[in-house]
Amino acid sequence: IAVHLAQSLPDAVRDRAEGVRGLAALLGPVRAFWAICLATTMAAVEVAIIGMVFDKRPGAALLAAFVCIVAVAFAIVARRRDAEVVERRLFPLIAGGTIVLGFGLVVAIAA
Repeated sequence: IAVHLAQSLPDAVRDRAEGVRGLAALLGPVRAFWAICLATTMAAVEVAIIGMVFDKRPGAALLAAFVCIVAVAFAIVARRRDAEVVERRLFPLIAGGTIVLGFGLVVAIAA
């Protein structure tokens, strides 16, 4: 959900004005941004928990979760400075964080 919202966030206002009923347009830019942050943070916490349960050395999962949570914190701080720039550049940050979480999850489960 976070990746989808981050990808469609830059067009949310225009989509809403044109009657497009996507999730980001329905939520609006502010709520969509916070939904992205919440969904990404929840995914990071889940990976950390899975890493601690299934891996004797959960370092990779914990590192992946930490990196993702730092990315979310960075986005929140940067948005206070310039919301439009963050909305346009959020997708690569969230997509990259999701990839890192995926690797952390694979390492945790494979161990």
